[in-house]
Amino acid sequence: AFFAAFLKEQEERYNRESSTLADISIEIGNIEAAWRWTTQLGDAATALPLCTGLFFIGDMWGWLGLVQPLFVQGVETLQAHLRAEEQEPTQLDAIAILIARILHAQGSLLMRRGRLSAAFACARQAEAFARQAERSPPQTFALIYARSLRAIILGMRNEFDESERIFREEQIPYWETATTSEFQGPDFSLGNAYMGLGAILVARGHYNAARQVLERSLAVKERSGEFRFRALTYSFLARAYAGQGRCTEGLDAAVEGERLSREFDDRFSLSSALVTTGRLLLANDKVNAARRRCLEAMEVAEETGNRFILAWARIWLANVALAEKRVTEATSLATDALALYQREEMESIDLLSEILLAQGKCALAAGQPEAAEESFRRMQALPRCSAPYRQAAEEALAAVQAGRAFET
Repeated sequence: AFFAAFLKEQEERYNRESSTLADISIEIGNIEAAWRWTTQLGDAATALPLCTGLFFIGDMWGWLGLVQPLFVQGVETLQAHLRAEEQEPTQLDAIAILIARILHAQGSLLMRRGRLSAAFACARQAEAFARQAERSPPQTFALIYARSLRAIILGMRNEFDESERIFREEQIPYWETATTSEFQGPDFSLGNAYMGLGAILVARGHYNAARQVLERSLAVKERSGEFRFRALTYSFLARAYAGQGRCTEGLDAAVEGERLSREFDDRFSLSSALVTTGRLLLANDKVNAARRRCLEAMEVAEETGNRFILAWARIWLANVALAEKRVTEATSLATDALALYQREEMESIDLLSEILLAQGKCALAAGQPEAAEESFRRMQALPRCSAPYRQAAEEALAAVQAGRAFET
């Protein structure tokens, strides 16, 4: 209970002011032991804040190697408690909700690595366990969080219709009227729901609508006084501006997201913000600065174990190398990104689209139009290829067939 309270205090402090990992790292052995003890006891009341704290550690600093095995052990141990005949109905409900929350946290961390099938399985199981606890008021929170994770993963798999529906019809209406929340108040979750919807709209190429939704997300976050994920919201806003060709405004938004990430030592958001800033710097012909951002993004992604961002950073460094006429380096980076994508069993259609687009551009720069055309056709044939990437593939193919250079 002491370490559950300790982690809760650390997270609340982190959400509003710059924090340090040192306070947590000193106690990590005790935190791990506390988790094993509470799950073995089936003590849901203490294990829930510990679960939240462990997710916070894995999410903010990338300690996936520590956190993921603890979540797997926790679910297995708690399922044994569910099968125990001596448990009261209220105890069974509390344990089912706890399992749902652990699976939600586990799925969220798997998503960071691009492991979308495994993450989606966690989201589905979390929803099933939450529905078991129909007698318990906390069931609503567990269910709404599981549905949110499902929506995010569907969006990353380019299943946009269902993802957008969940955000519009379930998440946003719920948090607009909620009076309480387990995380920093309802505005925290409402701001994130708007951010999720905005991200989907960016991916669909609905840039004007995306900007409006993302600006609403920022306004809610400003009202609540919390910064967490505000940096990430700015990254999506930057991409919305870029999609409209407003690269100067996009760069301003990207730089603000990067600034916030650094100010609060948010390593997850920083890696994403650095790639976004790098691509906007490249769009504004600031090639040297773009290279520095992409290299730093790769370094932070390595530190935090975020393989998805690592592959993405490599692709944009490849684009920078192409702008510098370093074709061999660009080709190597694009090849490495594809190998990482395949090795980690990632399933993001948009990330694969970016990899194939970069590989085609590298082949074109190397004087291999046939290989370039093959890469662009593979991209065009991807199932659920989103509109912006489909358009890029069509433009690239037209350029190859006309024998001219292709810029994106």
